[in-house]
Amino acid sequence: MRNGLAHDPIEEAIEGRPEAVGVVFVVPPAVSDDQLGCLAQIFTGQLGGLPWSILGTTFEIAGVVRTEVEIDDDGINSGFRAEGVGEATGGSMKNPVTGEDHHAAIVLETGFIWTRGDCGQGSFHVEAEGLTLDFTDSNWIYYDFDWTNQA
Repeated sequence: MRNGLAHDPIEEAIEGRPEAVGVVFVVPPAVSDDQLGCLAQIFTGQLGGLPWSILGTTFEIAGVVRTEVEIDDDGINSGFRAEGVGEATGGSMKNPVTGEDHHAAIVLETGFIWTRGDCGQGSFHVEAEGLTLDFTDSNWIYYDFDWTNQA
């Protein structure tokens, strides 16, 4: 019983899974336990479908943090903030001589996560449930996706 709940949707989602890289679910406080259980089933690949049927096997859920999440959706210049957890910001690559935006993209005919990704650089710092990730001026790919699993 990870969070003191008699019915713990996260424990049920990871029961019997091998040890893997830890991840923390960060969700707004308004997300109900039932909704969280459904999200856990999706992200751990239990419901099948790409990309989670593959990605969901590569991590273990280390915990859940309920906090407000703010998303800035502005193309390659997007980012997010999660109160008390951290933030990420991204932008286009810059021409080292002029400092102007340098636009580059990767196009994949049959990409299973995305088929077109706009390339940039970003910084990412989060800390929760004993896990810390901190990357400065790292790879940043902005992409549209459709993971509906509908034919």
